[in-house]
Amino acid sequence: MTLRTLVLSTAAAASAVVAFAAPAMAQPYGQGPYGPPPVYNHGYQPGYPPPPPGGPYGQFHDDLGQREQGLQDMIQRGAQQGWLRGSQARRAFSTLGNIRREDHDMRRQNGGWLRGDQKFQLNQQINDLTRYVRSIHDSQGAHYPW
Repeated sequence: MTLRTLVLSTAAAASAVVAFAAPAMAQPYGQGPYGPPPVYNHGYQPGYPPPPPGGPYGQFHDDLGQREQGLQDMIQRGAQQGWLRGSQARRAFSTLGNIRREDHDMRRQNGGWLRGDQKFQLNQQINDLTRYVRSIHDSQGAHYPW
């Protein structure tokens, strides 16, 4: 191998490295080609206070509050229409009250928010109570809509 061949091959290799590395080095640190990475903390940044409770991000930020209210309405209609006896309605209201207390306590411990496992647990409890009330409704021969 001659000196000329060695110099040319080294220059070619160096230009190839620069040609491929230059676009990667031109990217700003911490950002991809489509801007900064997304924020997955429910919209508020570290250093800022969390959203106030009772506002649009407060107690009924998710659909749990709507589900609890719908279940309460269903129990009240059942008691008024007579297909839900007094003891059954009291049991359903008591269970719903326990779910609401648990929801409130969990949110208070987490600054107004629920973790995914807590939402799952509360949704399961609401599902169980809904199945209980609907099973009584269906066993009485009542017809939909409620």
